[in-house]
Amino acid sequence: MNTNPARYMIASSDQGWIIDVPIGSLQTSLGALVLFIVLATAALQRLTSPRECALLLSMSIGAGIVGAWGFDGLATGRWRPPGLSLAGAILAGSVTLWLAAGRRLPNRRWEILAALAPSAAFAAGVARLGCLGAACDYGRMPSWDLPWRVRHAFDTNAAGWLRSVGDMHPWQTYSPGVHPFALYDALGLWVTAGLALALRRRWSARALALFVATGAALSRATAEAFRGNAPTVIVGSTELPWMAVLPACLALVLALALSRALRRPT
Repeated sequence: MNTNPARYMIASSDQGWIIDVPIGSLQTSLGALVLFIVLATAALQRLTSPRECALLLSMSIGAGIVGAWGFDGLATGRWRPPGLSLAGAILAGSVTLWLAAGRRLPNRRWEILAALAPSAAFAAGVARLGCLGAACDYGRMPSWDLPWRVRHAFDTNAAGWLRSVGDMHPWQTYSPGVHPFALYDALGLWVTAGLALALRRRWSARALALFVATGAALSRATAEAFRGNAPTVIVGSTELPWMAVLPACLALVLALALSRALRRPT
């Protein structure tokens, strides 16, 4: 019979790091949203008026919230209680920002996207930490003793998934060590944001925006490849996680667009 583990605990064990931080992904998403607003406002101050800044951000954030809920509902079929999809938020928010900036400030569209892209990537990485803490999904079990494996508490969704596939016994307090795939995505997003800031004086605004988009897609594709409960698709004779295939294809298209942007004179 399970005993209640200590809450708010991050500790090492012989099977990996125990992550028992019962904070919901919604709370982390709200924190990431506040962080994005602060960073984005600072980035847009030199490009637009306060009124235009507030209008663009409100439209993008509103679309992102709808996209986060809608994409999760379409992907999982669960509309109540609503889930949140980071990919849906980024896609809907980015497209809306692209359209709004093109209509209101057509000559500065790429500058606005390039200014906001690092802020969005950094905040999205923070949101991904909420997925790790909430353990709404889980990573694959590594084939060797990975030093940074994580273990989830018995009452999380991740532990439920592991029990359903026979990788965790009902009486275990913590799950076996698995890949922290959400952390992989967060690290990829932060590296992308840092490189974009380092390159902003060398590359054009178009190239910087495409670089962040490419990095975010590659980061998500890599993380999804280590996800344990990822739905799969048959490609030829190989079974692949489709949530890794889609961003990988998107990253290829964006990389081609980036290479063209880099060849253009700044």
